[in-house]
Amino acid sequence: MDGLTRRLAEDDSDWVRVEAARALGQLGAAAAPAGAALLRAARTGEAGLREEAMRALAVAQPPEAAEAFTSGLQDAEPQVRVLASAGWRKAAAVPEKAVPALVEAFSQGIDIHDRT
Repeated sequence: MDGLTRRLAEDDSDWVRVEAARALGQLGAAAAPAGAALLRAARTGEAGLREEAMRALAVAQPPEAAEAFTSGLQDAEPQVRVLASAGWRKAAAVPEKAVPALVEAFSQGIDIHDRT
C-alpha cells in the first residue's frame, strides 16, 4: 500500500495517480492509512482523479473522510458531489461542523444514492 500511496501523492502522470486511487479504493478499509494522500487528491487533482479519490475515501472511511466529504459536496464535478454524499451515507457519524454543508448540498438536490 505504501507504493500506491507514494504514486498517488508524487507521480507526475494523472493516469498513474487515478489508477493508484482506484487501487486504494479496492483495498477498502485497509486503505485508511492513505487518507491524507487521498484527501489531497480529492481536493486538487483533475476531475477523474478527484472522483477516484473520493470513491476510495468513501470506501476506506479514514479519519480525513469527513473533511473530504464536506469539501466534495462543493466540487464542480457532479459525480464527485454524488460520491461525497455516498461517503456521508456510509460514515459512522457526521460531525456537527459538517451539518451546514450537508443541508446546503441536499437543498440543492445532490443525489444521495450509494454509488461507491
